[in-house]
Amino acid sequence: MVIIDFINPNSTTDWPPVAVLGNTANMEIFMTVLKNALKFGVVVLILVSFWGGHTVNAEDTILLNESASTTETANLPFIQDFLDITISSSPETEIIKEISLGSSVVFIPIAGKEEITILLENLPNQDLYFYIDSLENVVQRSANESPNTTFTLNGYEPHLIFIKTQPSTKTIRNDTTGGDCSTFGIWNQVTLTCTMTQDVFEVIQIVNDNITLDGNGKIVKWNNGFGVGSGINIAFRKNITVKNLIIEGFDSGIGVFQTTNSRFLNNETRGFGLGFFLSFNDFDNLIDGNVVTNTAGYIPGVNIISTGILLTQNTQRTTVRNNTISVTNIGVAMSSNVNNNKVYNNNFMSIPNISSFSNSANLIYQPMPIGGNYYRNHDTPEEGCNDINNDFICDTAISFGNVTDNFPWKIPDGWKVPTCTTCFSNVLFLPGIMGSRLYEQDNGDEDQLWEPNTNSDVEDLYLNPDGTSMNLDIYTRDIIKETNTPFPAGALGQNIYKSFSETMDQLVTDQKIKKWKEYAYDWRQDIEDIVSNGTKYQNETVSLIDTLQSLVDSESKNGKVTIVAHSNGGLLAKTLLKKLQDDKVAGINNLIDNIDVLILVAVPEIGTAKAVPAILHGYDQRILSGWLMDEIHARELGRNMLGAYGLLPSKEYINHVDASPATFVDNAIPSGITTQMVQAFGGVIDSYDEYKDFLFGNEGRTNPLIGETNLPINLSQDLFSQAESLHDNIDAWTPPEDMRVIEVAGWGLETVASMEYYPKSVSCPPGAVTCPPYALDERPRFTSDGDGTVVVPSAQYMNFLGNAEKYWVDFKNYNTILRLNREHKDILEVDSLNNFIKSIIEAGDVALDNVVKDNEPIDTENRFRISIHSPVTLDAYDYATVPNHTGKICPPDFDFCYVEENITNSSYMEFGEGKYLNLPEDEMGSIEIKGIDTGIFTYESEKVLTNGTTTTTIFKDIPVTPETIAEVTLNSAGALLLQLDQNGDGVPETDIIAPEGRTVTMPYVFSGFLQPINDTAHQIDQEKSIFKAGSTVPVKFQLRKYDGTIMQADSAPIWLGAQMGAKMNVSATESVYNDTATTGNTYKWDPESQQYIYNWSTKKLPAGYWYTISTKLDDGNVYSVTIGLK
Repeated sequence: MVIIDFINPNSTTDWPPVAVLGNTANMEIFMTVLKNALKFGVVVLILVSFWGGHTVNAEDTILLNESASTTETANLPFIQDFLDITISSSPETEIIKEISLGSSVVFIPIAGKEEITILLENLPNQDLYFYIDSLENVVQRSANESPNTTFTLNGYEPHLIFIKTQPSTKTIRNDTTGGDCSTFGIWNQVTLTCTMTQDVFEVIQIVNDNITLDGNGKIVKWNNGFGVGSGINIAFRKNITVKNLIIEGFDSGIGVFQTTNSRFLNNETRGFGLGFFLSFNDFDNLIDGNVVTNTAGYIPGVNIISTGILLTQNTQRTTVRNNTISVTNIGVAMSSNVNNNKVYNNNFMSIPNISSFSNSANLIYQPMPIGGNYYRNHDTPEEGCNDINNDFICDTAISFGNVTDNFPWKIPDGWKVPTCTTCFSNVLFLPGIMGSRLYEQDNGDEDQLWEPNTNSDVEDLYLNPDGTSMNLDIYTRDIIKETNTPFPAGALGQNIYKSFSETMDQLVTDQKIKKWKEYAYDWRQDIEDIVSNGTKYQNETVSLIDTLQSLVDSESKNGKVTIVAHSNGGLLAKTLLKKLQDDKVAGINNLIDNIDVLILVAVPEIGTAKAVPAILHGYDQRILSGWLMDEIHARELGRNMLGAYGLLPSKEYINHVDASPATFVDNAIPSGITTQMVQAFGGVIDSYDEYKDFLFGNEGRTNPLIGETNLPINLSQDLFSQAESLHDNIDAWTPPEDMRVIEVAGWGLETVASMEYYPKSVSCPPGAVTCPPYALDERPRFTSDGDGTVVVPSAQYMNFLGNAEKYWVDFKNYNTILRLNREHKDILEVDSLNNFIKSIIEAGDVALDNVVKDNEPIDTENRFRISIHSPVTLDAYDYATVPNHTGKICPPDFDFCYVEENITNSSYMEFGEGKYLNLPEDEMGSIEIKGIDTGIFTYESEKVLTNGTTTTTIFKDIPVTPETIAEVTLNSAGALLLQLDQNGDGVPETDIIAPEGRTVTMPYVFSGFLQPINDTAHQIDQEKSIFKAGSTVPVKFQLRKYDGTIMQADSAPIWLGAQMGAKMNVSATESVYNDTATTGNTYKWDPESQQYIYNWSTKKLPAGYWYTISTKLDDGNVYSVTIGLK
């Protein structure tokens, strides 16, 4: 039996705020002590009995002061009544009974039997409420009923029976209304948060996991003086948060039973018993920032021994910190069988307030500068606290039983007073995918494989189908601060992590931090494997956990480490921290407690849509236009790369991001190309199962040949399941309460939101009668809500869950001001971002400006998304005096090409025959198109307005040859003007105007009206035709394609009639025709002569005048000719 070390009733010694608990085995001794305890107002709470016997193990909590008289105890008859209850079971099993004011709790551990019967005898003669396992399952017993009752329970499960003298009704559960939450607050089913909007005058019980109760400053108070039991009941739960709540008038504010990984934050308890009561098997909980003001004398005539926080019965790894406890008697009490708990940075404001613990496995201080607790009766030299060096820490330790506070604070909240204004945490940096160099040894020489010098280097990096490296000798050692490719794409394009590294070096030079380290890793590996087993360096395997530990051990100025992670490094960081949390639970290490801040920069936390085409096709992975790495080798590298699979959209991405990662289009008449996809998935992927089916090719496609990059490969289900497990583990990861998490998302750049698959008709060669079948093609669809690689919702996902601060890097503004084109890969070259990170590390005011912002940037200008699929080049120029260029450069003396993006906030990429150009409307001076083969091109221009709406303008099926030069500009009306120079002589032959939102085609080749009309505009040295008035005039013409092939118009040409002109006096020169006149205003198609004919009747028209007749084609062009009537 466990009892409190009894205080002599004749002693005047004050009760301590933390009690020492010891053991006594003899039942008779215990009963004697119990009777004496009752005499002096001490109540034992927990009894354990066995069927037919009297063996008892009990743990007790003090509720009544020793000065309470027998008369005062008699005023609370329910205490004695509940002590008289006897409990037994059949078959015999262990039973624990806890008694408090007006209630009792019976705990039945797992009995290992199919069924057990619990018998309760000598029940008090009053209304009782039996709650079986929760406050929702109630059995009521009225006064004057039988004093005995039984319950039959499942013996393979543990059970709780709450016996109360007053009913409890409010519950919070995970359903559409949050249980009763909607009756007193607002329920958010996404975050499982109940936010109170009014006070509650009943007990609240939380009945599902992962729920947050936000009191919002409201009160939970019993409506009849005082409430029995706990104001907030939590049993058999995990991941519960209770915060910002005032609890008043119960014998315990928050009662917790067999609950793990839960947080109690910034609450206030006002009662007469316990503030917090963690009563049985409660693991890994946090009690932080609370105010406990339980006081004696709450019930008139009775002095109560109040306890701020009580931990009993195998409660482990609970952290109690930043609390202010003002209670009459016991600040924090922990029994002898609680272990590995931490109590530090608390203010014990009561007098007396010396705390004492019986188990040395619990700690009451942390290493400096965190320190221990403040004790109100131990803050002056007279009380034993000297502070010669004025660091607010008592110079000598203070002991309580088997534990010692080595750093007791002299002043309340002393740990919040800066003792060193330049003591900041060391820094660990984790780079993104492809951000570390990879090497191998080649005959004693080191060969750099990444960045690659040729595609053969990429082949050396290939992996086996199980994700392991084909070459086991590949290693890493450094991150890429400056790229060292043979031909740099612009002087500033080389820097990746150089500026960030220089910022960290300066912090060390300025003695702000002791050290920072980069952790280069083989980014092809599985992230979880890197965390568990490290990554291979040249002569050793380097552990990430050991690297972190070394930064803690390297005299970190505040004993902590800040982790800065870019892109894929953020997934590595979250995996690391999740493991450290698990390690702490398992008792392996407490390294998680040494993480100060986590800064996630452009991290695809739930994946990126761009990873889908990158792995399936090698999309946008070329280096130097394929000379160093082409799409074929990029796809083969990614095919079995677990590091790449981890970047694919996760289940949370599919659920959280609006845009589908893949969409599908088919023709009205099925093409046979995308038909299976549309039949299987519809127009868009709208579920996680559909998404996986598409990745695996379950609609029926086969794996393409290696060189067929326009066709998607089928992903490995085994490798995907490993990536799926990774995201299941970290997507919903919750950081420790004291860890600050910062998310930085890039914004304002065109970022792949989805990939559209559609059937493309292969171009008909000149003179061909039929075209070959359709071919599969794909084109990206973009959003500006990203950094060119990662969309904002993925980079700020932890904030969505309520676990992080969010910020933006306004790339659009940054690039405009500095005339640079920074993006995802080199975001850490943005000086404003490095200043921001520096301000976080230095724990000062967050450095914000017109680039790094704490609110979402606003788009202030329209932009164009231009695409073209054909054998042409695509180049953009701005309005500068010496125009800046965006497009592909192919130096004549080199065997490769590279991309130049000198127009502000522009981007260029190629995929197959597709070219994609994005740039602001204000920067579009001209678009130049040059033919490189014979065929046709379609130019598609999507205009995106600042409000997000779009209009698409298209030039369709424009003929092109290797000599063709075309230019697209905006005319004064805002329409697109295409000037076409087919022979490349510098003089455009055709101007085509496309009003906004219209699709226009190449004008028909109209070579003039045919005989019998002389068309002097096309027939040189001919005289105007003169017909006899009153006759019928045959008006004929033909239309041809650009290659000379005769064709029909999509719509019949329109006869616009004749306009009479000047008088003439010339004899008729043409024959007289009497064909039947055409009625209506449309030309007729003569299939035999392959021409259009309109028989114009001239009856009733005056003779002796010139007449102009006109025809309008469906391309908008009007053609006219003048004839005479005599």
